[in-house]
Amino acid sequence: MKAHDSLARFLHRLPVFDKLDLRSCEQLLKLSTVLSYGSRQVVQSSGQTHHHLYIVVTGQLQMVANSENGGEMTVAIFGPGSMSSWVALYHDTPAMRSVVAQADTRLIAIPAEVMRQLLVENPYLYPLVLNLEAKRFRSALNWQQLVLNPDRTRRIAALLLMFLGISGDESEYPTLQLTHAQLLVSAQCSRQMLHVSLKTLQSRGLIRQSYGAIHILNKAGLQEFAAAVES
Repeated sequence: MKAHDSLARFLHRLPVFDKLDLRSCEQLLKLSTVLSYGSRQVVQSSGQTHHHLYIVVTGQLQMVANSENGGEMTVAIFGPGSMSSWVALYHDTPAMRSVVAQADTRLIAIPAEVMRQLLVENPYLYPLVLNLEAKRFRSALNWQQLVLNPDRTRRIAALLLMFLGISGDESEYPTLQLTHAQLLVSAQCSRQMLHVSLKTLQSRGLIRQSYGAIHILNKAGLQEFAAAVES
């Protein structure tokens, strides 16, 4: 019972859910499943219908695109407090990408029909949901624009910002759980170029690297650097 109460309070602090009362969050949890993963595991495969809204309690979810030759590209990251796509709950086509839980991840999985009914019963939540999804969409568009920048380091800075924007993490010092191998595929550059670019961003005090993670130290500075054009 204590764990349930703790999760209800956790849910009640998150965007959209913070507009509900605590009792409503408790009821949502009763209709949901709490999933725990000790190792990396696919939560939803491409080709499946979008059957749940996933909320990360601890650990991380990644959205992964798979190529025909078995390769993977990480296209989105969701850390603690982040949610998978609300818009996906209204898709009438199967998922095109897989959702993968990383090691030591705990999720709240709320069935799609439960979330859709919640919005029907509480229509004032729609603008809040649209605002969340609009921020993600803008982040993706910003990356598409900044990818035209001929400076590779600035493009990698923009890629980090895209991951951050889609994740929904608005903390002052967010962390992206990304290995160099994953970032290498997404950045489409050489290992040496990635190493040099990350070192440059770190030397400017914009990021800090650690094993399997990139810590954003100055989000505003990273945005300014990514958007700048070399004269």
